[in-house]
Amino acid sequence: MKISFIALTLFALAQQTFASKGDASENGISKVITPEALKTIKANSEEKPWFVKYYAPWCGHCQKLEPIWDKVAVGLKDSNIGVGEVNCEDNKELCSENGVSGLPSLKFYAHDTVYDYVGDRTHEKIEEYAKKMAGPPVESVNEAGLIKRLGESPVSVVTFCGEEDHAIKELTNEMATPLMGKVPFYVTSDVYAFQRFNLGLEDVPVMLIVKDDTEVLYTPLAEINLFDKSSRLELLSWINKERFPLVNMLNRANSVDLLKGDHLVVMALMENSNEESVQAFRDLATKWKNTATENDKNTLFVQLDSSVWANYANRIYKLTASKVPKAIILDPSRKQYFSVDLDKNTLSIDKPNELFKTIRAVSAGKLEGTSTTPPRGVSVVDKMFSFVGTHWIATSLGLFSVFGLFMKYVFGGSTPVVVDEAKKQD
Repeated sequence: MKISFIALTLFALAQQTFASKGDASENGISKVITPEALKTIKANSEEKPWFVKYYAPWCGHCQKLEPIWDKVAVGLKDSNIGVGEVNCEDNKELCSENGVSGLPSLKFYAHDTVYDYVGDRTHEKIEEYAKKMAGPPVESVNEAGLIKRLGESPVSVVTFCGEEDHAIKELTNEMATPLMGKVPFYVTSDVYAFQRFNLGLEDVPVMLIVKDDTEVLYTPLAEINLFDKSSRLELLSWINKERFPLVNMLNRANSVDLLKGDHLVVMALMENSNEESVQAFRDLATKWKNTATENDKNTLFVQLDSSVWANYANRIYKLTASKVPKAIILDPSRKQYFSVDLDKNTLSIDKPNELFKTIRAVSAGKLEGTSTTPPRGVSVVDKMFSFVGTHWIATSLGLFSVFGLFMKYVFGGSTPVVVDEAKKQD
């Protein structure tokens, strides 16, 4: 009797938990997205963008996001942006096919492209992102507008071309679309803007990357074969490499781009209010930029605010804040970090020469670092949760199969589960 009561309670909770929201309108309510509806969303994302939440009812983080997502739906109801959600418990295959590896996942469909939202999960930030991403990948500006926009971002990509140079404008749009939300793109045909950057009519079309208010990198677009895919990919690769500022402030939105990829990272933990340390780290990055050669691996300098990242930095990299900030070198491709120089001395931002030698040694594979992955002695529980996080669809299937067997056993009497002896021997 006691077991039956517990089972009935579990069954009732399961029914309540997995109940769908049902049909919903787009009038300020997040719409339930079916597999067919998602196909339509993808096919028509050029005309109508959609923001879609992938979730599961049993996911704690999803439950915390739900009231925020409801506010997002209300906030975007007067826009052209659709807001919807996919229940991954009911649509496991659909979620797997669409690259959902963690819950909740927020994906923005626009410009025939899918963008993963990784920013702060407040309704204000999510709405701001949606409105920005729904706009054109490239903004057309005059000289005054360009100067204003350049002051709003540490890095900008600008194409200077003739008013009727549609092929170059299309090329710029092609480059900008996959990088929306990462670096802003502008196009201008204003001769006053040309003059501002010492460009004559004979110099255009040209693409400039403007960094940190001063540095300007450019590539003449007249030399690009617009019909050659490899040439376009080479241009996109150049933009991808140069789209980072001199010093990057780590945040949730840029963490994946900075801490993964085929580059090295020089990382330092400090108080952002410590002007001396901040300037010293910037000077270090400047010195590396001025001395690095073409043979040196692309290296990013990343500053961590100790008020936000102290626990993370200590847990993963054993990095602690100090008066003279220590540094580590991260090699994301090898999943290793390096905290000492060639003489086994702790890396520090006030010893640039030793640090630079270590960067080159790491790049050449001459040093063995410390792994950023969990050690082999990690607890079984940690491993289990790590597996569930990566393989949540398969795990949920297994869990609910077990739950189903339990329910069958309780409600179907005391009949034991019969095991096929042949399979048992296998």
